[in-house]
Amino acid sequence: MRALRPSLTFAAVAGTLVGLALAAGCRRPPPVVGAPPIGYEAHLAEATRLDDEAARHAQAAEAARQGGPAYVCETAPESEQTTSGGERMHGTRVCDDAAAGDRRRHEREAARLRERADHHRGLARSLLDADRAACAGLGVDQLRDPPLRRLAARATVETIPGGARITLRGADLDAAALERELGCHRARAALLGHDPDYMPSEPMVVAGARLRVERTAAAVIVTVDAADPDAAAIIVRRAQALVGR
Repeated sequence: MRALRPSLTFAAVAGTLVGLALAAGCRRPPPVVGAPPIGYEAHLAEATRLDDEAARHAQAAEAARQGGPAYVCETAPESEQTTSGGERMHGTRVCDDAAAGDRRRHEREAARLRERADHHRGLARSLLDADRAACAGLGVDQLRDPPLRRLAARATVETIPGGARITLRGADLDAAALERELGCHRARAALLGHDPDYMPSEPMVVAGARLRVERTAAAVIVTVDAADPDAAAIIVRRAQALVGR
């Protein structure tokens, strides 16, 4: 299966987005402890590595096939069974084609590695499809600017178990539009493998974060939390930084 590539060079787009976020004056937060999920480019790189390893096993299998049989013979231990005449039966001579065994082993390993490579390509495709679906139709400003930091003047923050509740004052706010914008950045963060340089002011892009957006008569409430304590701590820190704490 061929490696997936978007119509635009994704590395260039991602680099531009990260650069814009940094240019906006965002500081890099400490990383979440533990290995984060990997992104689009990392999945494709892993698929390529697995394909290369599979090719080496396929070459080894072909070399074993072309080399012809390589019989290795052993004599089995003498049987304890005796004939009716009381004479001990002698051991049996057993021969095995070691080359054929090596070929089968390399073929199985090549197939296993190709399956894993296809799995990584599938994950990369899923991340790319999710990003395109979540971000379709959004403007350049919406893709570039951190949404919660843009609305920070309207925000009050409350710490909750596992995260933070951010209340954005204003009956004029469109909760559905904001939820879509936040969802786009979550999908893009996943596409980038949760690079800490992408939207570092935004709590909802932390790996493992959960998001809920609700409308009240006078405000939009954004709740972000996580089961992982380290992720939750970063969510709280980012939310409090929005209001200067």
